[in-house]
Amino acid sequence: MSYELKFEDNIAIFTFKYGKVNAVTTDTLQGLNQLVDRVNEEEELKGIVITGDGRYFSGGFDLETFT
Repeated sequence: MSYELKFEDNIAIFTFKYGKVNAVTTDTLQGLNQLVDRVNEEEELKGIVITGDGRYFSGGFDLETFT
């Protein structure tokens, strides 16, 4: 999986976790889209924090995936 999702105090924490620079894949985009829908639908969820694993937030789109 190219991301990790966890919940703390009704806040979703979405962490990019793909390759050395946390590249964005179609899996990442689908997961983030589903999470946004979920937060909009479930009143107890208060928001989303998006972060990157390790040293980098994200190096952008995974070129192999999007070319």
